[in-house]
Amino acid sequence: MDQAARNMRAAAGFILYYLLCLGAIVFVLQNRILPWPFHGTGTLSRVWLNVGVYLPVLLMAAISLAWLGSEGMRVRDAFAWRKIHWLFYIGLVVSVADSVYLFTFNRFPLHAYTFWPPVLLLSAMNAAAEETFYRLVIYRLTKRLIKHSWMANLVQSVIYAIPHLWIGGPQMVVFAFIYGLILGMIVEKNDSVVPAMICHFCIDIGNIGLPLLIMLP
Repeated sequence: MDQAARNMRAAAGFILYYLLCLGAIVFVLQNRILPWPFHGTGTLSRVWLNVGVYLPVLLMAAISLAWLGSEGMRVRDAFAWRKIHWLFYIGLVVSVADSVYLFTFNRFPLHAYTFWPPVLLLSAMNAAAEETFYRLVIYRLTKRLIKHSWMANLVQSVIYAIPHLWIGGPQMVVFAFIYGLILGMIVEKNDSVVPAMICHFCIDIGNIGLPLLIMLP
């Protein structure tokens, strides 16, 4: 089997795996087998329970790294951050500004500081899982298949944005697509997924953390 065929097989295999994971998540949530982990809750124990609910998604993302290893790509290199490109600072400012904006204009009372540890942990878990799925595995497999960074970035951004239609509607899809493009460029310019994870974590503090911190009536 030539290299092009192997690249196609790896990409097709991973997309099938990704769709199975996404389908399993949708099935579990729609049938209320498990709760949506980012919904607000009234008790600290429920927030910690949400951390446990999200663990399988993190595991799915970790397993997805096997596709890179099977294609001879060194996974460790993707997490090494040897140079800092200025685009990272732009992404960081945008991410932090979005969370600051959400907290600044929030008019609801928030839970005490004891809620922050699981909120930060959930934000970090989501950032790690999504960056592994989209900006690392999908991006690298696509780039190896079609040989163009800009096209690989476009593909991963589209795939990243689509699930957000179910989460937040068309407006969320547009926002996720643009943000996915920015994160993809950050990964490409910094030659590492770590700076994208940092940016993603910062924006998740507002988009994931705030709903969990709001005190329900």
